[in-house]
This record gives sequence, structure tokens and C-alpha cells, in this order.
Amino acid sequence: MLRNWAANILKLFFTLTTEILFETCKSCIDSGFSSVMIDGSHLPYEENVALTKKVVDYAHQFDVTVEGELGVLAGVEDEVSAEHHTYTNPEEVIDFATRTGCDSLAISIGTSHGAYKFKPEQCHVDPATGRLVPPPLEFAVLDAVMEKLPGFPIVLHGSSSVPQEEVDTINQFGGKLEAAIGIPEEQLRKAAKSAVCKINIDSDSRLAMTAAVRKVFAEKPAEFDPRKYLGPARDNMEKLTSTKSLTCLVLKTNWLNWTDKVNLIIKMRLCQNADTAFFYAQSPDFLKPGLCYYPKFSYL
Repeated sequence: MLRNWAANILKLFFTLTTEILFETCKSCIDSGFSSVMIDGSHLPYEENVALTKKVVDYAHQFDVTVEGELGVLAGVEDEVSAEHHTYTNPEEVIDFATRTGCDSLAISIGTSHGAYKFKPEQCHVDPATGRLVPPPLEFAVLDAVMEKLPGFPIVLHGSSSVPQEEVDTINQFGGKLEAAIGIPEEQLRKAAKSAVCKINIDSDSRLAMTAAVRKVFAEKPAEFDPRKYLGPARDNMEKLTSTKSLTCLVLKTNWLNWTDKVNLIIKMRLCQNADTAFFYAQSPDFLKPGLCYYPKFSYL
């Protein structure tokens, strides 16, 4: 009896969760969003398929693209949390993409949400800097997914690099971010050379903003005008995003002329907010609507 009760409670939870997630996506689509992302990765596989397909069926009526997710990222994102990650199973991706009809697929290859992407015992110490160096991402999973879904747009979530200069500033001015570590940019550049067409970051922007705010409060303790600390915070976040764009995007788009590169940076700067994503366009084909989220910046 207890087992049946627990099973019914779990079924009710999944039902309520999927309905809330669908209604959120529906609201965004009805409000004019040109693309949405539905994360059913925390659900059982069949529930994830059903939820993603439901969103896709509704979205495609309005020419809205949908990003699905397969594989679980550790960490907390909004109301969804997981203590451990689960790599995407390459054997499931064809079935998932075919049955759901999603336009792009977020996969799990070792990235995670938040500023603590790895535990210290998972890392080794760089003798030159004394900083923690994280383990590499599981590129074998990415390669296997690409083999199963050749040419299909792949997305990476939880990919903040956690800039150590921002962490140092936060700690210098009263913060306590111990052993915060992210994904090295060279690994993101490696991923960007593949079918990965979008790489999401968020924690980096939060760190940049927090570092600037803490610095102002520490150096000017009498300051109370929000414009005097939110301004530097915005500028620091813009600087971080521009740097990320140059190091992980523009230098790789060799097929763009300099005018296009400048315009691309301007467009990215115009769409910055606390939930920032930077993009890598592998070739001009990835600028076609529905294949890449550039120029559909409403996703941000």
C-alpha cells in the first residue's frame, strides 16, 4: 500500500511539473518569443519525450524553434536542481530528436550549473599558479552524439568559465567563494569547432556584476545611489561578455568580414542581460533561422 501511495504521489508530481513547464513555454510563445527551451531532462525518459513533443507541436504552429534537453546537469537552475550529472546517452538521441521534432538539443558532457562546477578532489593544482584545474569535458559523448545526429544543432548549458579575477575581487571585498571553478575557455573553443552552435553562460555574468558591486561598496561605504554601483556592475558585465565574444566567437568566424564582425559584437552587446549566452557560428549555414539562435536573440 505504501509503495502504491508513493507511486501515485510521484505520478502527480510529474504531471504537475510537466504542465507548469508547458504553460511557461506557451506563455513565452504567445508573448512573441521566437525560440524557447524546454528542460524535461529531470523527468523519466518517456515523460521528457512527451513534454518536449507537446511544446514542439504548439511552438511550430507559430514558427517558433524549440530546444530540448537530454542528460542531466548537476547544480541548480531556477526551480530545477540535481546533485549529480548524468551524461547524455548517445543511443537515445535519434529516438528523442525524431519523436519530439525539436530543432536543437542540449546535451550533458560534464558541464554543470553554478560557480562550483567541480569538487576540489576532481581537480589538480596548477603548480605555476596554485589554482585548481578541472577535468576535461567528455568529448567522446559529444562525438558519439554527432555521429548519431550528423549536422544537428547541439547546445551546451552550464558552461560559465568562472573567471578567477572576478572571484578574487569578490573575495577581496568581503565575499567567500571558496574553490569556485568553471569550464576552461579552451574546452569551449574545442566544443565550438563541432556541431555545438550555442553555449550558455550565466554565472560569469553574475560574478562580474557582484564583483563590481562589492568593490564599490567597499571603497565607497557611504554610497547609496543605485546608479553609482549598478552602473559599474553593468559595465563590468558588458566587458566580460565582449571579451567572451572575442575569445570564443569572433576570432573563430574567419568567413565574416570585419564589418560583419563589428555588427555581430554590437548586436550581442544590445542583447546582454543577467542570463547571457555567447554564440559560435560554424559556417554561414548556421545563420539560417531555425538552425542557430543567431540572429534570434529573443532567447536571451
